[in-house]
Amino acid sequence: MSKRLRQAVYIITTDRGVVKVGISHNPIERLAQLQTGSPYHLRLVYAAVHSDAPRIEAIVHHMLRDKLAYGEWFCVTEAVARNAIMRAAAQIGKPISGSGFVTPRATRLFWFRLGLAVIVMWMVFSFLFSLAPH
Repeated sequence: MSKRLRQAVYIITTDRGVVKVGISHNPIERLAQLQTGSPYHLRLVYAAVHSDAPRIEAIVHHMLRDKLAYGEWFCVTEAVARNAIMRAAAQIGKPISGSGFVTPRATRLFWFRLGLAVIVMWMVFSFLFSLAPH
């Protein structure tokens, strides 16, 4: 799957009892964009990369239409929104596996970057220590 096509279905919540179900190439960046215009604290509580994210989003919006607050914001709990996403993915025959927030690839990438950072720091400190007068 090309990077251009990688989109995630996400859920953003507020402390006001509404959730936003949307899609984005970068849900964390999208959260920051929405937070800028919101007087309320927003939290990204769910994101799952899926090849049919736009289709899942459309199905979920249809499922939750009776609870529509405004735009893509719904008066439902996080659990109801998450369940709707899972049902929509299953309905199109491409279920979402895992928790939907941290992918195995993201976990591997995190540990790789952490390990690399430790090695680089060790090399820098070793070099600096070797320059210090003894």
